[in-house]
Amino acid sequence: MPEHLTLGQLHHVIQVVMGWAKEHLHTFSIRGRRYGEAHGGILQFCTVANELPLTAFHFREHDGFVCVYDFNVWWRQEIRMERRMLRRQPGQLPRCVAGCGQCPPEDIGGIER
Repeated sequence: MPEHLTLGQLHHVIQVVMGWAKEHLHTFSIRGRRYGEAHGGILQFCTVANELPLTAFHFREHDGFVCVYDFNVWWRQEIRMERRMLRRQPGQLPRCVAGCGQCPPEDIGGIER
């Protein structure tokens, strides 16, 4: 993932990967602070995610944070900086390097308890 992406752009990438359509609110929790977009004054965030690049957080290898999407069902994605590396090969970024199975549909309603 390129470091110059903003949290808003990262949220867009997560939406594409999950096959979702940005129908619900979300928040990133990084080092005890919440970041996201305010929608009609519903939630108050520390700053607007669309303006904050990942480089602003000075992540080190193995640092992580959380993204929560759809506050009714609380889809929680843990995001971790696995490795920092210079871009050696030309290619389109971001790209998926691993994974299996299907993601839950947008309005599935969460995990049965």
